[in-house]
Amino acid sequence: MIEVKNVSFMYERGNKEVLSNINFKIDNNESVGIIGARRRFIDVLNSLKSTKIVTSHDLDLIYDSCERTILISEGKIVKDGLTKEILSDKELLEKNNLELPLSLTRRDI
Repeated sequence: MIEVKNVSFMYERGNKEVLSNINFKIDNNESVGIIGARRRFIDVLNSLKSTKIVTSHDLDLIYDSCERTILISEGKIVKDGLTKEILSDKELLEKNNLELPLSLTRRDI
């Protein structure tokens, strides 16, 4: 078991904790997703005026926060270019075991 006690975190340039005295336990062989204010994270990321390298399997996060994307598959660069072009290329993504970002697949019901 892993036990997390009293964890707090504030971004370097922030003025408010994004985690405040968080406590939880994770049992052996348990998978736990920790989610929070995703949109706030993207806003903070976009507000930083510095070079950023963002690695993620969350293609919507990449779509919303990165101008350039380097698509890697099996340890090799497959494509390097504009994020909006790469992440809207369904055939390219599927060929590399990825799916369109959810924001590009939503349809009106």
